[in-house]
Amino acid sequence: MNLRDAAQQALEALDGLSEPYYVLKAQDALRAALAQPEQEPVAWMHTNGVGHRYFRLKPQDKVFNPVPLYTAPPRREWRGLTDKEIGDAFNATNDYNAFARAIEAALKEKNK
Repeated sequence: MNLRDAAQQALEALDGLSEPYYVLKAQDALRAALAQPEQEPVAWMHTNGVGHRYFRLKPQDKVFNPVPLYTAPPRREWRGLTDKEIGDAFNATNDYNAFARAIEAALKEKNK
């Protein structure tokens, strides 16, 4: 069983429970994790019969115990808000909580 299967199984188990706050948060976290695309391996590590390890771009025979190797997704540069965007968010709200939520929404949209 891989991690994706385990997350799916945990989500199905949580769906059968009553819905207190912590169950809803766990369900949301699992759904977000499952919505992410699976990474493709960038290379494969093989071990031969003598124990030497070597790397290939494609997996070889199962005899050589292929182990997939992954890389982290590329980091994107953070984009902040301009003074005009902050002013627009401030003018559209009437209290600090709404202003904070407007800023949060603008940053999420800008950094998708």
